[in-house]
Amino acid sequence: MLDAVTRGVALLPAETGEVLDIFGLGLVVKVEPHTGGLFVAEHQVPPGLGVPLHVHDADDEVFVIRSGSLTLLGPEGGHVARPGDTVLLPRGVAHGFRNDGDTPVSMQVMLTPGTGAAAMFRALHRATRSAGPGGPAPAEIGAICAAHGVRFAPPTES
Repeated sequence: MLDAVTRGVALLPAETGEVLDIFGLGLVVKVEPHTGGLFVAEHQVPPGLGVPLHVHDADDEVFVIRSGSLTLLGPEGGHVARPGDTVLLPRGVAHGFRNDGDTPVSMQVMLTPGTGAAAMFRALHRATRSAGPGGPAPAEIGAICAAHGVRFAPPTES
């Protein structure tokens, strides 16, 4: 993993990164900002899994779909992103996603400035590992996310 405050050109081989499990969604942290800048991770979304509508208060988010098809959820309804598509998710806009397909979705995720993203994902990873069957309670998940500037939005039609 690369600390974004490093200066100069850096090459991160494909196998580089911190591997986290967030409720069965694989995440590999590639770049982590400590003083602002950019958070980058590789994200794997198995069929049937996803993240409900939520809002990032301080981060803009970008997905680049590498393989599979991802159903995007938002205030205006659902869209499907396919390999090669780039998804822009501005801060303050409710969004979510799920894999409605039969194959895993692989995507790159970037958040800017992303200063709390790695800490939030690590806390969710710890909660996932320590929870019993069924995973952490929704209140625990909500509290972890809220502590890092992410709040769950009320459901909308999709």
